[in-house]
Amino acid sequence: MATRKYSELSAAGMRRVLQDANGRVSKENLQRGIAITVAEHGRLVQIQPDGMRRELGKQLKPHVTITKTKFRLG
Repeated sequence: MATRKYSELSAAGMRRVLQDANGRVSKENLQRGIAITVAEHGRLVQIQPDGMRRELGKQLKPHVTITKTKFRLG
């Protein structure tokens, strides 16, 4: 089976690729000593490399459902 090019991925496939990349980058940043900011339960939370969590406030925008997705690659 040939691998697909990014331009040929479905929206769900692209979402999986981006989620995987996001997880790896977050883990690498914590290992390098860089804090990351995430959204948890409608709140923005900063996670320090030592595991300490600090609530930054409410999420500014609610989740948005996209019905038509365009990706620009390259």
